[in-house]
Amino acid sequence: RSEKWIVVAGEGLAVVNDQNIPVKSGVVVDVPLGAVHRIGNTGLVPLVMIEVACGEVLTEEDIIRLQDDYAR
Repeated sequence: RSEKWIVVAGEGLAVVNDQNIPVKSGVVVDVPLGAVHRIGNTGLVPLVMIEVACGEVLTEEDIIRLQDDYAR
């Protein structure tokens, strides 16, 4: 599946493959199928986003965690 991240509030930094993308309200980030990706809050208020999964299979069973700062 690919994903679209729509930022609703706050500021952050999205990383898609090797590209750093500063984000804020109104920004849409395209995450292609198979891309290494993550997003983090860089501001003082919560980063709020909507994640839309696109494709025929929309489960999260395909996730491979390369780094897990949150022990999931």
